Amino acid sequence: MSQYRLHIGHEFIGTLVEDTLDFPWVLGSFHPEHGFERVRPLFDKERQLLREKRLEEWREEWDNLIRTGLILYPMDRNDAPIEDFLIHIEGSRFMLKSP
Repeated sequence: MSQYRLHIGHEFIGTLVEDTLDFPWVLGSFHPEHGFERVRPLFDKERQLLREKRLEEWREEWDNLIRTGLILYPMDRNDAPIEDFLIHIEGSRFMLKSP
């Protein structure tokens, strides 16, 4: 399974370790770094809005997350950084979808 480094710009904020493929989603464990704490409230809010099916507000919150400069760097391949993706983080778990 693949691993990714999650960044905000150049700041490393956590590691994603895949453990399940549920096409089109990839699921796994999330291992936060110190810098994640400043965006954790944005992830918590976007998940809450999605659970409540408040989709218009969710889109606005997702836009706020993207504006932070989220980037994924594959750790086990020589692939380019991934900038177009959807990710949900809840506790120590993540769901990731990229085109």
